[in-house]
Amino acid sequence: AVSDQNVIAETIVQVASGENHFAAISDKGDLYAWGNGGKGKLGHGNTKSLTCPQRVEALAGIPIRQVACGSSHTVALTTIGLLYTWGSNASGRTGLGIRNGKQNVPRRIEGIHGIK
Repeated sequence: AVSDQNVIAETIVQVASGENHFAAISDKGDLYAWGNGGKGKLGHGNTKSLTCPQRVEALAGIPIRQVACGSSHTVALTTIGLLYTWGSNASGRTGLGIRNGKQNVPRRIEGIHGIK
């Protein structure tokens, strides 16, 4: 049985899948993530894995238009064209100017804005 706290009471308008994690955007622009949390790729501030969708609180109040999941990182585009990224920084994949370690919460890529 699924408890009420694990049910998203919003319409989902996009779903993305990485190698072993998932993200979904609601019609209100909320972002949810679940699956393997390694390298911080869920954006929940830790590396815990989740079996049910959980809203990415770091992006609460920031409407998301599009999301993409890589093998160990995630990228989200806001409705006003800002780009946020988190997860593994290996080879600079988050675009944050960092080549190693991890980013456990979404961080805006400075200098990129107005993406349509």
